[in-house]
Amino acid sequence: MTAAVFFLFLATSIGLALAARRHARGKGVGEMLVAGRSLPTWLVYFLAVGEMYSVTSLLGFTGGIYAAGASYGIWFYGYILLAYPIGYFTAPLLWRAARRYQALTLVDLVRRHFSSRMLERLIALVMVAALLANGMNQVLGLRAVLTGLDVGLSPTGAAVLGCGMALLYVAAAGMRSSAYVAVLKDTCMVLGVLLMGIAVLAKAGGIQNIFDPSVLPATQITTGGDALRYVMTTIVLQSFCMYLGFQAQFLLPSRSEGAVKKSLVLMPLYMLMFPFLALVGFYGAAHRTVGTDPNGVFLVAARDLLPDWGVGVVAAAAGLAAMLVLAALALTSAGMIARNILPGVPERKQSTATRLLSAAFLLSAGLLSATSSSLMATVLALVFAIGAQAVPTMTSMLFARRMSPAALGVGIAAGSAVLVWFQYSPPDLAGVSPGLVALLVNYAVAWGTSRVLPAAPLTPVAARPEPEPDRRTGYAVATD
Repeated sequence: MTAAVFFLFLATSIGLALAARRHARGKGVGEMLVAGRSLPTWLVYFLAVGEMYSVTSLLGFTGGIYAAGASYGIWFYGYILLAYPIGYFTAPLLWRAARRYQALTLVDLVRRHFSSRMLERLIALVMVAALLANGMNQVLGLRAVLTGLDVGLSPTGAAVLGCGMALLYVAAAGMRSSAYVAVLKDTCMVLGVLLMGIAVLAKAGGIQNIFDPSVLPATQITTGGDALRYVMTTIVLQSFCMYLGFQAQFLLPSRSEGAVKKSLVLMPLYMLMFPFLALVGFYGAAHRTVGTDPNGVFLVAARDLLPDWGVGVVAAAAGLAAMLVLAALALTSAGMIARNILPGVPERKQSTATRLLSAAFLLSAGLLSATSSSLMATVLALVFAIGAQAVPTMTSMLFARRMSPAALGVGIAAGSAVLVWFQYSPPDLAGVSPGLVALLVNYAVAWGTSRVLPAAPLTPVAARPEPEPDRRTGYAVATD
């Protein structure tokens, strides 16, 4: 029954991807990467939250609470909640700039605003590195899910199936496929999380029994010292990265600036599932359900507490979450490589190149996943630390007048060097997030270099007038 339910949802996702293909507006690279900038508010909402709440939310969040207690819960809640108001003010500006510059990737914005191929390629390399690390994380989760919930697949088979499905979504209709499949994935994910939360409460006999001091140590529900400093500084880092990094790419398919704002207003509603996920994590900690593998606490609890059909729903939710995010990450990365890194790929050939590069991305993510066994939430922190190196360039494009491309490039090099140093020879930072330190170094070096190498003034995106609004909606709309 578990496998039957899982593969039923998988087949439904294929139908949705093919339906998206029928609604595609042409076959060019613009349709593939940003769905022709034609998605309404409700689809932008599902696409954006679909990429944000991945398999890491199910396995990484609960595994983090199981392994390290309340600090992981504070971290996830904090950075996502803070990211939304930041994104409300910055993401519409990025959409506006994308429309003005006819940009299909965030890195297109950098090239056309700063007129610098050097800076364009540096930002593209940073974002592709972050995307690849995130892709590896999704394959890790996918392997754990499909081998841990008895759907009849080996770890290799799980990775092949997941990457193959992701490539199918890409080939069917690009980002439009991801948006359509996201509706099914999010519905399934909310249902699976609710089932798990209710099952945990029923098994424990109430919340008070989950947090009973006799079975749950105080260290699991309190935090302080270096752990608290790490959490708070990581919240600051990741909240600014969310919509000033590659995550903003998933808002570019919006048909209007207003649709971006409306979708961001609605997105916090999705966090209603996090209390249920927290219950699963603390239940696992109280009952020590998974031995030494934190990434598996959600899966083992599902097998113990749910009927077979419920386990199938959970498997489908986690599997689709990983496959959908893999597809979007592969598409975004491939678009950046084809348009912003490789020299001289003609636009008429970029659709084909993007499909081929997506396959290469998925293969690379699958191979990397075989060499990693890290806690998924820890890998997520690394993803944001890498992606943060693009934030000074993005904020300069939106708000600064005299930041030169050379200064921003030197800042990226300095921040990346610090990040690599911290990764391989970590100093004692008293709990401060290494990613935040690297970001501050990036900003400081870029600002200092810009004083030595001043640039001609550029009009920042935020200082430019809004495009003429559509008479019917009142919002500026895409015309490309």
